[in-house]
Amino acid sequence: MDKINKLIKALNIGILTLLSTLLMSGRVEAVCPVCVATAATGFGISEWLGISDLIPAIWMGALFSSASLWFINWGTKKGMPFKGFGVIIFATFYAITISLLQTLGMIGITGNIIFGIDKIIFGIIVGTIIFVGTTMHYEAFKKKRGKALFPFQKVVVPATTLIIASLVFYFLTI
Repeated sequence: MDKINKLIKALNIGILTLLSTLLMSGRVEAVCPVCVATAATGFGISEWLGISDLIPAIWMGALFSSASLWFINWGTKKGMPFKGFGVIIFATFYAITISLLQTLGMIGITGNIIFGIDKIIFGIIVGTIIFVGTTMHYEAFKKKRGKALFPFQKVVVPATTLIIASLVFYFLTI
């Protein structure tokens, strides 16, 4: 029964995330919408399978980085940006996410820590760093070279890096 409750909570998060992302996305193409939906679905499935909260949280960090970048790009195209716009958007997305996870009782579970930090918070940080880092690297590479190294590089590199990080933490049994 506990696995079913976890699955329902994870699916609720995935559905809310997907809906909010779709409502905001419009024609903004910062990052592929399929990637966002995949990350949300992956969170639900891994929770259901009983995988450590750290693994789906890595993907959640990437998901919310992607959604934040979408919204920032959309706001930029609409002429909304002001000093600190990006920081405010990122902070808002993460505050909403962490509040939702806390409300659902998924954050603050006794013993669910790594390096003294809640596994979900730690995973979100790791996923964010990976996603933002690979996105920045792609943009710099594309600017210098004038084009991507291979088709779908913008999607493949972050996804591959997230998979590798997930496998590393999975096999470390953290």
